[in-house]
Amino acid sequence: MLRTVILGPDQELAEELYAVSTRCAGFAVYGTYNELPPFDRLIRMLNQTDPNVVLVEIDKNSESLVTIRDIRETNPNVAILGFAHVPVDDSSPARELCEIITRPFQPQQLQDAIVRAIEANTAHLANNIFAFLPAKGGNGATLTAMNCAAALAHYWKRKVLVVEADLHSGYMSIALKAEPKQTVVEALQESESLTERSWKHFVHPANGVDWLLTARGKHTPLIAPWEYQRLLTFAAPLYDTVIVDLPEVVNDATETVVRRAARVFVVSTPEAPSLLLARRRLHDLKSRQVAEDHRSVVLNRFTAAGERTVSQYEEILGHSVSVVVSNDYEEVQRAAWDSGFVSRDSQLGRDYFALAKEIAQQDPLEPPPAAPIEKGGLGRGMKKLFGR
Repeated sequence: MLRTVILGPDQELAEELYAVSTRCAGFAVYGTYNELPPFDRLIRMLNQTDPNVVLVEIDKNSESLVTIRDIRETNPNVAILGFAHVPVDDSSPARELCEIITRPFQPQQLQDAIVRAIEANTAHLANNIFAFLPAKGGNGATLTAMNCAAALAHYWKRKVLVVEADLHSGYMSIALKAEPKQTVVEALQESESLTERSWKHFVHPANGVDWLLTARGKHTPLIAPWEYQRLLTFAAPLYDTVIVDLPEVVNDATETVVRRAARVFVVSTPEAPSLLLARRRLHDLKSRQVAEDHRSVVLNRFTAAGERTVSQYEEILGHSVSVVVSNDYEEVQRAAWDSGFVSRDSQLGRDYFALAKEIAQQDPLEPPPAAPIEKGGLGRGMKKLFGR
């Protein structure tokens, strides 16, 4: 639950905002104060309510600016959102201090503004978050995310966390043969009170990586955007790299992830439906203010002898391809039956290594995977001859 305090000398305006806030899920107003309190009283109020967000009425004089600056200096972790009767001029100093909403207040407007206020408050944090987004289900985004994480842990010796944010899937727990007692849903719900000690009960260590998993068959509640924000704010400093495996459609909650991610990799196969949907995913990311240099494409299951070249696929996508992952059905099936991880020395393993290097942006600490043995030739012929 997001704890909020409203500071509004205009009682009618404050009550109107409070009424709208009651229609926002995961949101609780702990107090409404019809004043901009002086410093000593402000500090007592903040200590008593311990809010995540403070809504401050923007007045025509400088009192609200003083209140905002006092909150920032004494409680830097509190996000601040301004509200007013009428639009505030762009030249107003209040615009530089906080996000501002005006009447008529709407639940979605309020929720979106709070998300932006929290984002602004965490903008200074180190950005080590990377998201994988499938163009459509079955395009291999989850397998790509898993093997990329394993490569970062093995070759770069990085401490890696993978968050299975597709809350209806549970594929990773099946692949890892894990039965998580505490899942990503519980971690999101308890994101406000997470500690390094309690965190160990949520993650499942395997293959040198920590996994925050989804369990199949469990009821999935509505997740608020700020729950992802708090989870990532807590977890990101504990790891060198955080990888988030997303469902194919970005919603209000997972928008928080893609907006904060250093890179969002849209994973597409060469089939026409996937390519057209990948183009749509890229457009959706743009509409959600994900910068162009944060949007990337992974072309999965590519066959060099196919009908089109990579550049032709880029024309269809309207976007460059960052990494090409080859098509190896046999290796993928072997990995699926085994543990979800492909052989490091296979061509797929080398492709995932290249993607991991794209994320790491530095040379590995371990030697790169060896070149795969060419299929065919004498060995393959002898196997055909004697295999029967």
